[in-house]
Amino acid sequence: MSEAELYKELGILTKNRDKWNESIPFVSSLLSDRSMKIQAKALWLLGEMGLSHPDAIGSCVPAVAAFLESPEPLLRERAVNALGRIGRGGFQLIEPYWAGLFRFAADEEASVRLSFIWASENIATNTPDIYEGHMPVFAALLCDEDEKVRMEAPEIFRVLGKRRPDLVRHYLDRLREISETDGNRVVRIHCLGAIRATGQNKTHRQTTDTVLMVRPAAFAFNGETAVNNAFQKAGDESGIQASARKESDDFIKLLKANGINVISVEDTPDPHTPDSVFPNNWFSTHDDGTLVLYPMFAENRRLERKPAVLEAIRENFEVRRTVDLTHYEQEGLFLEGTGSMVLDRVNRIAYACSSPRTSREVLYEFCSRLGYAPLLFEAADADGMQIYHTNVMMHVGTEIAVVCMDAVRDPAQMAKLRQSLESSGRMILEISFEQMEHFAGNMLELRNKAGEPCLVLSRTAYGSLAEEQRELLESRLKLIMPELDCIERIGGGSARCMLAELF
Repeated sequence: MSEAELYKELGILTKNRDKWNESIPFVSSLLSDRSMKIQAKALWLLGEMGLSHPDAIGSCVPAVAAFLESPEPLLRERAVNALGRIGRGGFQLIEPYWAGLFRFAADEEASVRLSFIWASENIATNTPDIYEGHMPVFAALLCDEDEKVRMEAPEIFRVLGKRRPDLVRHYLDRLREISETDGNRVVRIHCLGAIRATGQNKTHRQTTDTVLMVRPAAFAFNGETAVNNAFQKAGDESGIQASARKESDDFIKLLKANGINVISVEDTPDPHTPDSVFPNNWFSTHDDGTLVLYPMFAENRRLERKPAVLEAIRENFEVRRTVDLTHYEQEGLFLEGTGSMVLDRVNRIAYACSSPRTSREVLYEFCSRLGYAPLLFEAADADGMQIYHTNVMMHVGTEIAVVCMDAVRDPAQMAKLRQSLESSGRMILEISFEQMEHFAGNMLELRNKAGEPCLVLSRTAYGSLAEEQRELLESRLKLIMPELDCIERIGGGSARCMLAELF
């Protein structure tokens, strides 16, 4: 088998997690392959397999650890990372090699130093106590000459701050200084995240019991948004306003019947706003009293910022601060609210996939102003088209995260996304491309007046789920499932897109 064929086979295996356990011996055998590319891929995959199947990976660990001595930076990097992932699954598996990992904090290659931090974050997730007495090593990396290393270094303080805040408190002044003075915005944001992790984030709530919805007045296929929304389907538009209105009204009734407080606002036919039923894209509220206004890609969607809706927000939400990002529209830069971002409000992480509607610059501005850490990645559908909004491919609730991991093509980005969700203590429910296309990622967790956790998803989304996926969700959440066929087909959005949370 050629290198290209073997690499392709490993790529297929990477996505087929059901075969990981039985494939560990095969992947381990590739560590002796003559191709460094194959060896590197095998090391990475063994790390992921070891995290998922720690009971089956033990015999492979010495072979993985042997690459710590490699003269090739790529192989050292992958070996360190693999031991970190395996060590997260079971520290005893890598304990003989753990102390030796610290030498890589001073490796001549920045990529290896970066991998050392990632590995330490993984291991510290489940065995934080072992890092007592080792914090000066990580403090030195806060001042590393490499920008990427400095961007990641605060993250180990965040991980340990959540589990052993006493290990981090000695470094709070240093972290505050860096958060105020470093020239790199990501470094500043990550330092703030580390500070909050020691206990300052405990008052934030992931869910609310109140949402704002807009009753459509002139719902229609929006050609301005269809250029990058593959979920929209053009067709016969006769009667769609009446259908959309009925779906919206029935949805409101269903939410109220399940104890959710709904603030409904009447749209106006003039100016024409065909997507007004999706208000979560142009504003968001936050539990500190912040109202954020977002820059919108389509010009006709900017018209949705109507006085009646803004008045309803202020009547039902105490606005203490307004962060207005709409000026970015003049620069051709956009961030479409909680469509572009999926927020972990408790741990202050903003998950976002790049797209014409999600610009890095605006995302970082949002994170800097509201104290979030950005986790930006590339994601595409089964046809290779960029996913227009993050909230169609993933959802983050209090206990469960739903995500289409196959949409994240870059293995390193996929691993970082998975690690972040796992570090937050959430169970990951993976969905397929087909399920994503049926809006299975477009969910929102709320809590009703009785305090019960509720998950809102459309009937289409629910119908696409496998029985075991349904059972998992139903065992932890009360499901609220509206019929949204017309709005989904014509508008390209589903249940979550129609709900703007009021905290």
